[in-house]
Amino acid sequence: MKKSLLLAAMSIVLLSCGNSTSGIEKEIQAYIEKTETDLAGYEPIETTLIDTIYTDDLSKMKIKNYTYAVSDAKNTIATREEINRKAIRPENDQYLQSEKKRLTYEERNLEIVKGLKNASEFYLYQHKCRLKNHFGALEVTDRYAITDMDRKILAIAKSEKAARANIESLFNEKYGIKEYNPFKQ
Repeated sequence: MKKSLLLAAMSIVLLSCGNSTSGIEKEIQAYIEKTETDLAGYEPIETTLIDTIYTDDLSKMKIKNYTYAVSDAKNTIATREEINRKAIRPENDQYLQSEKKRLTYEERNLEIVKGLKNASEFYLYQHKCRLKNHFGALEVTDRYAITDMDRKILAIAKSEKAARANIESLFNEKYGIKEYNPFKQ
């Protein structure tokens, strides 16, 4: 009796896992049909969940980076202010102003990231399929789909590295984290 209950429970779990993958596979197919130029030979092979990305995974490294950036900006500002104090004719130091702006950005981002609670953020799926290459020949290729927790596709990339970079951008966008760029200010 126990074995039959265990077998029934395992089959329900396996079926429910299969349903979410087939659902996401249909979503990926629809997305690819909208974005790829030549679908004549498109054939899905396999879609697998390869990673669940959590807030902590993304925020721990950001906290370390922003803490360093804040410290670096403060040291640079102190050095530039000291140079300006000792100068015979202090000038309008654009580098100093830029560092002050950077410090503001980095402190704001650090506060945002420190305030986040750990939760699931994104799923990363690997979708193997056959597609035509530039020469018209069919080849097995991978696409990496990033979904939110409701399994809505946010982006699809051609490499895992590009997908992980997209995840970083999506995370920043979701929480209003703005990276400092002195050339866009």
